[in-house]
Order: sequence, then structure tokens, then C-alpha cells
Amino acid sequence: MEAQFVVAAPCVVGRMRPPRLQRAATAAMGKTFPAHSLVPRTGGGQRRLARSCSASALLAPACGSPTMSVVASLESALDGAKKAGNASLSEIRTAERLLNEEKAREALVVAGARREPSELRAAIDQARKARGIDRSELDAARKLLAQLEATEMVTTALAAGDIGRLPLAIEKARAAGIDQESIDQADKIFRQLKGRQRLETAMETRKPDLLRWALRESRDACLDEHEISEARQLLSDLTASRQRPSS
Repeated sequence: MEAQFVVAAPCVVGRMRPPRLQRAATAAMGKTFPAHSLVPRTGGGQRRLARSCSASALLAPACGSPTMSVVASLESALDGAKKAGNASLSEIRTAERLLNEEKAREALVVAGARREPSELRAAIDQARKARGIDRSELDAARKLLAQLEATEMVTTALAAGDIGRLPLAIEKARAAGIDQESIDQADKIFRQLKGRQRLETAMETRKPDLLRWALRESRDACLDEHEISEARQLLSDLTASRQRPSS
């Protein structure tokens, strides 16, 4: 399953006061870009089931349940062995360890598919405590968690129009391995939000020098002409009024 990196689309027109800046960013949410896909690799279920069956004689009956999930098959086999009452404590503990290992592995897969950071974090902790989970499986899950957390951080900052938090959020997304297209789009929107904020501030001060600076900066922010026309007109009016001879 692909990770999804949600960003706000640039669609703000006219003068932007801070509350409108936030609402515009929030309203524009919804365009998604694929982030680097990372799902914990666990191998085929039947291969894992066969491995558990061969490691514990008590779990051997599980291999005869191809229609059940790996965990359900192992649980059924272990429950049957306990009810039979002819297994040693050592055999039961070995079977329980293998079952817990598979539960932890399955939790990683489910949490990775749901893409819920808190759930994946708990699954990683569970897998870390279980014996037998490959390091590669844990590393893949940790990398996915870093991507999900970074994506959430960027998305939240964009939705709030939080210019102060966006640079750090984008850096975290880059470090987590989010695809470059998504990083570039988020960075572009950051520059647009910053450019609009500068224009708004300059227009409120009504200072020509500050307006000129904000208009120059708006070019780097890739703002559309219709977004800066009001600021340009205000600068023209202020300049004309200062040049007009006093009566």
C-alpha cells in the first residue's frame, strides 16, 4: 500500500489576513502525492506457518488449516494441545513463544496497512519484545513510522498555515525518505504561504519600501499575478499620493 502525503493546493486570491490564510490552506487540503512505499516485509503466510509447525510438534496440526490465518491456525493447534493434556510445559512454552512471535509480526502488517502512527508504534514495541522477529522487519516498520509521523507533521502545519513549523516538518519528511515530488510541492506551498503573509503585512503597514520588498519576494514565492495585483495597486497609489504636491 502506498503512503499518502497530503498537501494544500495554492488557491488564495486577494488580500490575506492571518485567519483567511489558515482557512485557505485548510480548505485546499485534499491533493495527494505518493510517498515512498514501505510496508514491513514478513514473507508468505504459509511459509511462516510451516516454519512454526516444524519448530514445535504441538503446532504441527496448524499446517492442516490452510483457510485460516497464520495466528488463528497456531492458536487452534496450541489450544488443542493444551486440552489434550499430554504436552510438557517446555513444549507449551515453545509453542506460546512462536505464537506470540507471529502475533507481533501480524500486528506489524496490520498497523502498517492502516498507516496509523500510534498503532504502528505500539506494534513495533510489541515486535521488539518478541523473539524471532527479523531486524529487517523492524527496520522497515520503523522507517514507515518515520514517514507517517513526518507526513502527519507536514500536513498539520500546512492545514494550519503554520509557517514557523513548516521548514522543520519538511526537513523531517525529507530525512524520512518521503518522495522528492512531495517534498518539492510542500516546499513550494511553504514559499507561497510565506510570500502571501509578507504581502499582507506590507499592505497593512502601507509603507512603500516594505511593499516593494514584499513584491520582490513574491516572485520567488511563485505567486500568481492576480494574487499580487492588489499590493501592486496599493504601492502605486501610495507612491502617487506622496508625489502629489501638497496644497
